Amino acid sequence: MERKRAFIQIPILIAIIVSIVVASGIGYGAFGYHKTSKIIKESEQLTKEEKYDEAIKKLEVVQNKFLGKTILKQKINTELEINKKLLEDKSEYTQGLEEFNKGNWEKAKELLSKVSENFPHYQDAKNKIEEAEKKILEEKAAEKIKEIEERAQKEIEEEKRKITKNQLQSEGQLNQQQIPKLQQKEVEEEKILKGTEVQGIISSDTTWSLKNSPYIVTGNILVNENATLTIEPGVEVKVKKSPLGLQKQYYIEVRGTLIARGTKDKKIIFTSLSKEKLQGKEMRSELNWEGIQFVNCKDWDENNNTGSVIENSIIEYASFDKPAIGINGCSPLIKNNVIRFIGWEAIRIGEENTRGVRIENENYKKTAPKIINNQIQSGRITIGGESSPYFFNNTITGNGFYIVGGSPIITKNNITGNRGDTYGGGIRIDGGSPIITYNNITNNTPNGISIVGCRNCNPTIEHNNIYGNKLFSVLLTDTKDTFNFPNNWWGTINALTIDSLIYDYHDDFNLGKVNYQPIATSEIPNEEVVSKETEEISNTKYATVVKLTDSKGNVEFHSEYNGKKPTWPNPWPELKLGETITIKVEVNDTNAGPVFYEFVGTGFPNTWQTENWVTVTIDNDIFNLETIHLRVFVKNSDNQYRAPHYDDMIQVFYKIKR
Repeated sequence: MERKRAFIQIPILIAIIVSIVVASGIGYGAFGYHKTSKIIKESEQLTKEEKYDEAIKKLEVVQNKFLGKTILKQKINTELEINKKLLEDKSEYTQGLEEFNKGNWEKAKELLSKVSENFPHYQDAKNKIEEAEKKILEEKAAEKIKEIEERAQKEIEEEKRKITKNQLQSEGQLNQQQIPKLQQKEVEEEKILKGTEVQGIISSDTTWSLKNSPYIVTGNILVNENATLTIEPGVEVKVKKSPLGLQKQYYIEVRGTLIARGTKDKKIIFTSLSKEKLQGKEMRSELNWEGIQFVNCKDWDENNNTGSVIENSIIEYASFDKPAIGINGCSPLIKNNVIRFIGWEAIRIGEENTRGVRIENENYKKTAPKIINNQIQSGRITIGGESSPYFFNNTITGNGFYIVGGSPIITKNNITGNRGDTYGGGIRIDGGSPIITYNNITNNTPNGISIVGCRNCNPTIEHNNIYGNKLFSVLLTDTKDTFNFPNNWWGTINALTIDSLIYDYHDDFNLGKVNYQPIATSEIPNEEVVSKETEEISNTKYATVVKLTDSKGNVEFHSEYNGKKPTWPNPWPELKLGETITIKVEVNDTNAGPVFYEFVGTGFPNTWQTENWVTVTIDNDIFNLETIHLRVFVKNSDNQYRAPHYDDMIQVFYKIKR
């Protein structure tokens, strides 16, 4: 009986053992899955830290052991492939930088070209390739110049042997007449490359002549009180990069008089010594001078034609910490200029002086500069203090106005295509009593006019064209005051439509109201903006996209071309899923050679092409968007942007129909 009971207990014992083994297997499998997932996450973190070799080691351990046979095997293999490629990229990138720093441009280009787009430093590798290509061309050019110089020198020696000194004197000839023209050209090119270095305090009247141009600014320059710096037409002023860091770059400060008056054919250029490196890019990390700062300078006197003035000039590649043009405590004339490639502020008036200290003297309240007929293509215009600047007939396409004080007069300007933050766009008013009349305030992003806070301020805003802006024509925020906008053209006379273009009390009961009655019944005439002299820079040297047409019959003109007004429909045209649209553009001038086009926007190629048209079908990726913002740029065959500014383009918007 005891033996029989023992036989019954054996199967039970076996069942218990099997259950334990199975349970252990399941538990261990779950444990293995968890551990594998943890290792993958650790490897992903290492990848972010660019520790690709460590990530590979971890993943190979998982792959080679039983853990690699889990359902995460595909994920492990993918991560391994990514990290191995990134490790290769890192090696090519590191070696490429070493060769670049050694000056081995060809080898550096070869190595850096192998770096894939997924590598974190791909853009830097691409920039280094461009620099290497430029260095290669420079070396080849230098070799060619050296060859020419040697050949020219042989010709000179040969001429010297043929013509004696006595012969030259008797015939009234000069040695220079015997120098080959080719050698003369090379001497001039060498002089231009070197330039005249300037820095320090100017305490007596000084002239920067065309003969000694370009002037290389190697330190801060101060035009002292009672001193006048005159810059002749055609002079180029190049500012060297300071070794002291981004916020310690060199500037030109004027406490006396600056007379910089170029002509239609001979513009004065204020630029960066690294201009060729920048090639039309507004990279704030590369902008290496801090503009022209007027501080208690000699006022411009229209009657006597004296005082501080910048006219027919180009100011570019400036403003990281200071504005490209700063004006405090005086009233210079800024006329017929192009201000472009600006990192932060194009113009700052009446806020602070160049040392960040407010000017408190009898002249401070008299700051009333005249800003006339300029193309301000990038950077913000900041107005504050108790200044009363006069802005007339300018084209402003950068980052618009930011008014925090003062009583500026802003009239007959084209304020279009500007970009800002949530409360920015064409004109942002935080304070002051601006007078804003007869302007075109159109196609700005996000708003045409934003009034922020603005307690106890008293803006006058009438007889303007305010329409076609991305979000609102007028936006109020943080204010309960009522603001009057009489006699403006809103692109329509329909009150309901106008209400939809204004964000005020009717949208947020904690805000004030915008009173837009009475309404202008049609477009308000505005004389052609930008003088012909200033426009010459665009029309003769650059090509500009001037007209866009799509296959639905919609047309848009560039706002600066021959006084054409924007005509893009508002509300924007709608596109639906599966629909195909063709876009075609025209340029104003192709005399400088072949033109390349770039169509930039979600779903568009975003690459340079020779065709001036593109066809796009609305797929699911595009359909998931609310809008399409399309911009079109042009450049010529030598890879330089031909537009005066990267934003000198044409842009339109489409709405995706649900």
